[in-house]
Amino acid sequence: MKIRTIIRLLTIAVLLLFVIPSCVKEGPAGLDGMDGMDGADGADGADGNVTCIVCHNSENMSLVESQYETSVHALSPHTPDPTYIYAGRGDSRKSCAVCHTHEGFVEVVFTGRDTLMASLAAPTRIGCETCHSGHVSFDFETDGQDYALRTNDGVIVDAVTANGYLVDLGSNSNLCVNCHQPRSGAPEGDESGNYSITSSRYGPHHGPQGTLLEGVGGYETIVSGGVSYPGTKSHPHREAGCTDCHMKDGDHSFMPKVDACKVCHTGATNFDIGGFQTEIEEMQAELKALLIAKGALSATGSVIGSYSNPNVLPIDVAGALFNYVTVEEDRSMGVHNPDYIDALLKNSIKALE
Repeated sequence: MKIRTIIRLLTIAVLLLFVIPSCVKEGPAGLDGMDGMDGADGADGADGNVTCIVCHNSENMSLVESQYETSVHALSPHTPDPTYIYAGRGDSRKSCAVCHTHEGFVEVVFTGRDTLMASLAAPTRIGCETCHSGHVSFDFETDGQDYALRTNDGVIVDAVTANGYLVDLGSNSNLCVNCHQPRSGAPEGDESGNYSITSSRYGPHHGPQGTLLEGVGGYETIVSGGVSYPGTKSHPHREAGCTDCHMKDGDHSFMPKVDACKVCHTGATNFDIGGFQTEIEEMQAELKALLIAKGALSATGSVIGSYSNPNVLPIDVAGALFNYVTVEEDRSMGVHNPDYIDALLKNSIKALE
């Protein structure tokens, strides 16, 4: 290449570097939170972390974790230790795992099925991530506090009616109903008016709180001289739901506080408001004695009957037994639905007298 040509190319390059940029106008100021192209920086946007750390800070998370470790959910012996629960089976039975394991609950909520695809080889206990996952919208200003629950949809409870009964508390309390529901329904008599008890675990199996709050699920016998049953969804405790009483101020021990009662029962000093829990406990003792006399319970209060040796009882006796077990398993001594539980016990006692 000739020297003259090289000089010309170098001259053009210098012009491109120094002359042409001087003709370009200054860019506009940048938008908020962004740098303008060749222009002034815009103002910084709001720090998105500010919203997150309201909950996701070390102090709050440590408090929640310590509270949870004192809860029945964390301490229950029914958490899935396969060597303890299943006598060395090495897996978790599918029917139990839905509520007694983290993996089982997450799978069923995600798939919408009512059981697992397979048994779990290494089940773990329920914990934070069992109930909480990702936030729904992240638009806290518009949608309010979003606790990232895995579900808050209403729950179809199969044990109440043949086609299932929808319990929808209209709040985050629906999450609780997924497990706190009966696993078997009230008995129905055969052609001779009897019912066979074929298991010592007869009854709703640990979880009737959700349906009792709704005012359904018991054996609603109608007896002469008995009391009428209140309408479903009628008691104010249903409106409060689970969280108002069991998670006051975000308490993850799930232990109800008397202060929560004072919102309505201003003079409350304990849960035995107006002596109602005492009254329920006395009726339970009376019903227990009647059931022992009828051969439904042993002297120690255990249900009589097994698959190999069924206990055939008149339907009202079997129904009264179901109500007795329901109130025992509810563990609130009537608080979850005072009117409904009162009616169940009074009519059961009347039917056996």
